[in-house]
Amino acid sequence: MDSETSPKQLRGPGLVRHVLEMTLLEIAEAGFDRLSIERVATRSGVNKTTLYRRWPTPQRLSEAALDLVADGAPAPDTGSLRG
Repeated sequence: MDSETSPKQLRGPGLVRHVLEMTLLEIAEAGFDRLSIERVATRSGVNKTTLYRRWPTPQRLSEAALDLVADGAPAPDTGSLRG
């Protein structure tokens, strides 16, 4: 990113999208089990408290990132893993 669009200048939906994209990159490199909010914050160029305020756990952060990829379409809740 250039200086005009640095993550610290992003706000609202632009910042959220950037963080979620960086989360997907971190998942691709480290995997779900090793996802770290601290590493995503560093990669995104934001303070980790910014992430913890919106996504208090790595699980919630990864769910939000996967929703971004799925265009926000929630998976159907069929009540069973097989369903």
